Amino acid sequence: MVEEARAAGLGVTIHVGEEGGDIGRAEIAEVLDLLRPDRIGHGILAAGDVELMRELREAEVVLEICPTSNLLTKALPDEEAVRWVFRTFVDSGVRFTIATDGPEMMRTHLRDEFDLLLRTAALTQEELDEANVRGHESSFVRGGFRAAKV
Repeated sequence: MVEEARAAGLGVTIHVGEEGGDIGRAEIAEVLDLLRPDRIGHGILAAGDVELMRELREAEVVLEICPTSNLLTKALPDEEAVRWVFRTFVDSGVRFTIATDGPEMMRTHLRDEFDLLLRTAALTQEELDEANVRGHESSFVRGGFRAAKV
């Protein structure tokens, strides 16, 4: 089905690597190898594996990271862990965007996510701006429509 979607011109996002330790990291590697997604929903476990980060970087896969969701679900135990994941990805050249993972359930919005990342020194304003631009560039929406930049 993934190949059919890709052949039809659709982008491919796979939700993987949010939890599960070594098993979750192995799942990310398998998804990269077999499904070759354009984006991965979450993928935060890759921060603990240099080789996996290299594969993400070389494949130019964009991670959709949802900091508040990761904290609320305990996928990341605290704000220090959030900061570590983002700093690791920045330092390793892993591409990512900032997302909310369902603002109605998580009671957050993109601006809240940006504020959290700035307040905790997970990202600088320049890095946030780059992630926001990357989010627009990696959007699957075609035909000139773009949401307003945050």
